[in-house]
Amino acid sequence: RLLFTRLLRAIGGNRMPGSRLRLNSHGLFELFFGSGCTIACSSGVGGGSHVYSAINIRPLAPNYWEGHAAGVSDAIMSAHYDAVLDRMDSTTPMADHRIPNTTPVRFRKHAKDIGPALPPPDPRIGFLLPDSPDDAPKKVVDAHGVERYEVDYQSNEDGFLGSPTGSKTTLDVVYLAPAMKQGLEVRDLAEVLSITRQHQGPRYRVDYRDHHSGQTQSLTGEHVIVAAGTLNTLSILLRSRAQGGLGGMPMLGRRFGTNGDYFGYWDYN
Repeated sequence: RLLFTRLLRAIGGNRMPGSRLRLNSHGLFELFFGSGCTIACSSGVGGGSHVYSAINIRPLAPNYWEGHAAGVSDAIMSAHYDAVLDRMDSTTPMADHRIPNTTPVRFRKHAKDIGPALPPPDPRIGFLLPDSPDDAPKKVVDAHGVERYEVDYQSNEDGFLGSPTGSKTTLDVVYLAPAMKQGLEVRDLAEVLSITRQHQGPRYRVDYRDHHSGQTQSLTGEHVIVAAGTLNTLSILLRSRAQGGLGGMPMLGRRFGTNGDYFGYWDYN
């Protein structure tokens, strides 16, 4: 029952009615099946950070940001990476942390056959690791009054299904919560339907479905920042253009990245 009430919010693809079949309004994941890639993305305040592996690293490819656009370079982006890593309070994992389920621990009986992969330079993880792994996880209250707990190595509850105790550092905790203290209003269960460029009054109108009430409502403003993830950002903009609310954007959807993984199964012995 939980599979349809809390795990899956929607299933989408070119062969689905309207490209998407919504199962419920509270699910954590949206699945999309396309030509060449299958996408599982999270739906919630905080976005993909609720289901990511909390690995915070800089681009491994040299000159990653060079040549993309004017005003963007490795040197310019370096300061932004510093700021994000500082805000995420990312930790470099050390042997003293005694993190369970690592390759050396899981395959310690096969040390001659399997060795740990070389880690990326300066790997960081966005977890609130315990100061004392042998003690019960402590509650930590940050400067903004957000309560979290250290990682509980015994429960193993912090993964791709979320982090009930807040041990995994998510964007709602580090970015939205402080901004809410400064007056930011967050409207959850608000699904954007379209964006319209207006010729009178505020420049833009955003129409959305309020899943608390089931009603369609609107917001207006001079600026709209669309940050709904690769898939849903493209969906909103393409739909808005098709409906006549927006125009232009000739390169929209021509190139995108999936931040993709390859899944495999290896039966060792």
